[in-house]
Amino acid sequence: MKQRPGVPDNGPLQKLRKELLPLSLYSLADDPDDNLNYYLDAYGINFQDDFTTVVYTAGYLNTDDGLRIFCQLWDQPGNSKGTLFIVHGYFDHSALYSHAIRFFLEQGYSVFAYDAPGHGLSDGEAANIDSFSRYTSVLRLCLDWALDSDLPKPFHLFGQSMGGAVITDLLTSDNFQQDQYPLDKVILFAPLIRPVFWSWGRVQYQMLRWFLKQVPRKRSNNSNDDAFLSFLHNDPLQNKTLPTAWVGAMSKWIEKIEAITQPCDFELLIVQGESDGTVDWRHNIPVYQRLYKSVDVYYLAEGKHHLVNEREDIRQEYFGWLTSKLS
Repeated sequence: MKQRPGVPDNGPLQKLRKELLPLSLYSLADDPDDNLNYYLDAYGINFQDDFTTVVYTAGYLNTDDGLRIFCQLWDQPGNSKGTLFIVHGYFDHSALYSHAIRFFLEQGYSVFAYDAPGHGLSDGEAANIDSFSRYTSVLRLCLDWALDSDLPKPFHLFGQSMGGAVITDLLTSDNFQQDQYPLDKVILFAPLIRPVFWSWGRVQYQMLRWFLKQVPRKRSNNSNDDAFLSFLHNDPLQNKTLPTAWVGAMSKWIEKIEAITQPCDFELLIVQGESDGTVDWRHNIPVYQRLYKSVDVYYLAEGKHHLVNEREDIRQEYFGWLTSKLS
């Protein structure tokens, strides 16, 4: 992977946000503009320089309530095993997933990634939502566009942390039919159900929500990669506060998802770090084993929460396991 050249300049990123055009297949194949090229280089995701088969596309999709959702596609037309959809975690954005994007391109897949509402280059109140169902509707929006655009099939879903919650919310919802999309593999990294110390966190939320709309974000050492942690701390696309309304939306989602008794008809692959201090994985893994018809878990003793940006030897270990499962 190309090394990120220090802290990205927020100027070109905000210009890019304003200049985005509607997502259209292959519209940028020949002439990506300077701000987009800056974004790709700054986050180390300019993969069309490394893969001769890759055609890159970026733009926005409109939600029903008028938000512009930033999307990007690394397609391998005529040479693809299918399309892999990346659903990022809370506070994240799709450009942070360079290692995962490269891995799936190397495995022969096309890769579609997007920024959730209020994250990255997408519209929306920063890092906030009134219901997790809004995240799920955006995933549906992207899958519908991919289906209409005839992207390579089958489709595969990959989610980190909150991204795993969004994918699971879709697949276990009452109005989801398995034949709606040509879905195959479901891969989740450190998936969210409950965060750590949730019992106390829920009490804190009940006390704070009447007085504070947001609280300062607490930084954690959620990776063994010190260079990534330094980069993340200075990333201009990271929000610095935690809205209390988001915690309320998560609380309602936890109650809903933990009440489900009928598993969805999908096989699930999970990669989970045993040094994860962000999600309560000892509680969460049994819940996921109940929500899916089969679950295969790969545990990493040293793995922390941000597994997509873990230390290189840890990444190589779980990518080796995934390679065997994908083949």
